Amino acid sequence: MAAPVHVVPPLANTIRAYPDNELAQILAQAKGGAVAILFAPPDDWNDLADRLDPSIRATSKDAVGAFLGAYHYVKFHPLFDSLPARGLMRQPYRNTVPPKTFVESGDEDICGTFDTSPAGAGQYMMEESRWWGNDLLIRKYGSGRIVFTHLRILENLGQDPVADHLFVNLLKHFSRRSVPPEGLYPLDQKAVEWLRHERNDHIRRWMVIGPFANWGDKGHVTAYPPEQNVQFEATYPGWYTPVHWKSWYSREVDAHVVDLQQAFTPVYEYYPRYDYGTGYAYAEITSDKRVDAIVNLGIQDATKVWLNGKLVYETDRQVPHDQFATDSAECTFKHGRNTLLVKVSKIPGPFKFCIDFEVLREPLVLKWWK
Repeated sequence: MAAPVHVVPPLANTIRAYPDNELAQILAQAKGGAVAILFAPPDDWNDLADRLDPSIRATSKDAVGAFLGAYHYVKFHPLFDSLPARGLMRQPYRNTVPPKTFVESGDEDICGTFDTSPAGAGQYMMEESRWWGNDLLIRKYGSGRIVFTHLRILENLGQDPVADHLFVNLLKHFSRRSVPPEGLYPLDQKAVEWLRHERNDHIRRWMVIGPFANWGDKGHVTAYPPEQNVQFEATYPGWYTPVHWKSWYSREVDAHVVDLQQAFTPVYEYYPRYDYGTGYAYAEITSDKRVDAIVNLGIQDATKVWLNGKLVYETDRQVPHDQFATDSAECTFKHGRNTLLVKVSKIPGPFKFCIDFEVLREPLVLKWWK
């Protein structure tokens, strides 16, 4: 029987939105001797890892410099067979260089990131004089291994020969280190139940699109296509690149803050934080009755909110850096499906909002899109 290598693509921005049974089965197979490769694991992976085995923690860190660089290197290794190695990731790796790295050390140091001037290259590790990260993190898990990487391989398959080589090399190398399964391995039921509970009760699904241009701070009054018609299959001219709708999840643990800057990355990874831009977030909410409600908002930028196509809130206020202002407005839910569209137009700085609803005189049952 062939030795299995399980490939887990980036499925969501939170591990809480990954398919619970399928992910648990892959991890059980890895614990039994197989290899699982997780591409671009979400930042909250460790919330699951701590429930399974702290030895498989994988803490992601930004690995993109600004006016001072973050440098990525590759060592001589079978993973880089037929590719440039023993040096920095230069032009051949331009499409596959990872936007994030890992702070943990793994079983092997194959490729990584170093930053000799972190104080000038971003907001991370400000008090350190040097910094290193692991671009390909290999962790033992039971009898098998879990491999974590933010190398941009999957999204470039069939378009970049370097990505094609890396993918084939990954499969070849780890298939030699994988053990054929003896059968189905038992799932960690506590982990499955936690994932299911988190998905059902503690996350909300959005569709987001952007950034659109906000020239002269005019994005707030410019009616971009999402205001006329929400078409999830559509692509539009954006501020830096063409933009399309993508899924994004807010988490209860973060007070359901929607960070549009994080959702729209990678778009020149670093500098949009210091640029102008306009973005949209769309959700659907089911109500068990027609009822008047209050929309409560946390805002940082000029914001508009439509419920069922009706503008129920608008402000052109720009809140001081890294602060949230709160505001509220009246709205009405109809019985059944309700559509929610939020528009945010930012100046240089954060790109976030949060929103919730309440009814003061009677109970309200709202089911957010999943």
